Amino acid sequence: MILLALDPGKVCLGWCAFKDNVLTHAGLSVIAPAPRTRVNVLAAIHEHNIRQCFSGHPSQVYVEQMSLNTGRDYSRGKAIRTANDLLVITNIAASVVSLLGGELVHVPIGTWKSGPKVITKNRVLATLTPDELDVLNGALRGVRPSIGHNLFDAAGIGLYATRRYRIRG
Repeated sequence: MILLALDPGKVCLGWCAFKDNVLTHAGLSVIAPAPRTRVNVLAAIHEHNIRQCFSGHPSQVYVEQMSLNTGRDYSRGKAIRTANDLLVITNIAASVVSLLGGELVHVPIGTWKSGPKVITKNRVLATLTPDELDVLNGALRGVRPSIGHNLFDAAGIGLYATRRYRIRG
């Protein structure tokens, strides 16, 4: 069974593919869209970028279901400040899943993530096998540290989906 985990975004979308619960592919789709680029176009670009590295057919696609961040709780991750931003990113994620195929599974952020980005990163690094770390490190090669957290979030979502990610605390 192949599952794909997505940390959705308008400009940066992290993704990880797991085959039989093992991380096999990972990457970041980073784009620079024009200001009024439509959601379906953004989704098609992200899907194309994923397909450059991964040609599998997922049976399930796990997507982080973000919540509106009003600025009071930065430990919950995404700095989504308006409902419109949240809708755009949610629509991009759903459209990418539609293009990739597979059943869409929403993962509410509070069910898999319980703290700041550094905690997520450390939990992912502690959980992955050496071969899986090679996959993740290969995907991080040349990536700006300011966007690398998207890949760790995708890995965390995938590990959660495979029941390998444990929230401690």
